[in-house]
Amino acid sequence: YKVIVAHVENPSCVHVQLVGGKGGYAKYISKLIEEVESVYSARSNEAGLKVLVPRVGMACIARYSDNKKFYRAKVTAVKKNGVVEVQFVDFGNDEEKLVTELWKILDKFLTLPVMATPVCLAEIIPVERTGWDEKATHMLSDMTRCKELAMFIEEEELVGENHCKVLLYERLPEKDVCINAWLVKEGHAISLTGACTTLEYQKDVTEEMDEEVMNDEVTGRNIPGLCGDRNPEKVACRVINVQSPSSMYVRQVADEEPFFKMNTDLQAYYSSRPAADIKLSPGSLCAARLGGKEGWARARVTSSKGFKVELKLLDAGRIVTLPVQSLRPLANKFRFRNFVEEVHMVNLLPAGGTGRWTRTACENLGEMLELFEMMVHVEMAGKSLNGTVPVKIYVKQMNGSEAEFLAVDEKLIDAGLAIPAVNRKTSCIDFFKPSKLMNNNNNHPSVKVPNLPSGVTSVDSGLALSTNWLTPELPSSQEFLAMASHVDWECRIFL
Repeated sequence: YKVIVAHVENPSCVHVQLVGGKGGYAKYISKLIEEVESVYSARSNEAGLKVLVPRVGMACIARYSDNKKFYRAKVTAVKKNGVVEVQFVDFGNDEEKLVTELWKILDKFLTLPVMATPVCLAEIIPVERTGWDEKATHMLSDMTRCKELAMFIEEEELVGENHCKVLLYERLPEKDVCINAWLVKEGHAISLTGACTTLEYQKDVTEEMDEEVMNDEVTGRNIPGLCGDRNPEKVACRVINVQSPSSMYVRQVADEEPFFKMNTDLQAYYSSRPAADIKLSPGSLCAARLGGKEGWARARVTSSKGFKVELKLLDAGRIVTLPVQSLRPLANKFRFRNFVEEVHMVNLLPAGGTGRWTRTACENLGEMLELFEMMVHVEMAGKSLNGTVPVKIYVKQMNGSEAEFLAVDEKLIDAGLAIPAVNRKTSCIDFFKPSKLMNNNNNHPSVKVPNLPSGVTSVDSGLALSTNWLTPELPSSQEFLAMASHVDWECRIFL
């Protein structure tokens, strides 16, 4: 997220405002402040707008003592002698006010949500046991004032805690500076796990892919039932990630228990593992801390720039971007095959003629699979091609005591979201089927002549009777790699 620090109470309570795409949120805040100031400057003397009985949590308008302008606020405490404590909700700072200095808030100023979010700097604690000293707070405030920062959430808000834990970075043209690590370097904080010891991250030119492969199983090969030779039997699988009918990640039901055991071991191993130097070149393997309930996951680096690293999760197929502090080297004990396989639905094209799957088609497919709790039966339709397996996908529906398998591709076609692909075993291939052996002087057993279309002679086609062409090698499956060598005026493609 892009954020601006609005107020710093201490490093454990920093109020940030989201900037949003093209500064969208910042524009909303600016417009709101102008409108509030305009309305209440003109109507502040109206008796009907005065707050008579304040209560904790009440939304109101209050005037900030520094610039005497009106801002949205809420009552956080009611004290004696008509004194209340308010927090300016779009900035995070607090002030004491008299009840007479509060105004009722108009409904139109309640539509925009609170714009200041309290967060806690992750991975660091105060040097002193008594807590954060004022100098650390002032230095953090000065370091972040009027700067647009990048924020990564390390841990979501937990029960019993008020703020999510984040890493803040100042993004400079040539490097990224970690604010958390800066406090450690200045001697005002201690890094809990050693993750906040690197201060600067140079923005090097992206390196060439140097894929780190421990064995064939790391890339998902040799998984029984999906990869390798064609197996027409339906394999029970759970869909882990749906991007489109052309890109889905599935896990075999038979692999659920091994995956659960591996994942349990992974969480236990890295939950107390300190930070360590990690190779960030594209293709290297690592363990990534996703935060929240997901915890740690195996991943492969696809690219890195500054402190940000783009990863592909090996057991989910998702692409995520995380700060380098959230990564650890992947231990050898976890370097074995993936528990997901990428598949695509065979002989199915997007409707509309654009060649791209619409969001509606992708969402409809996801909703359809959710009705069956993401459980499907997969039937091989060919060998793995470019890392993805061509398949037919079915959902199992019970009719009384009998099970019926419904083809997912047919459901998409019936919904008008897809069209069936033309069968690749067409007459264009039949044109090249071998005929009987020619009886010529050579009697070469491998020489055959192709059948010609009706009405076309060998002279018309440019084939002399004395020339015996070898037949083309026919494809062994419906999907194969080829290069187009020529397209004639009748739109026939020669491969």
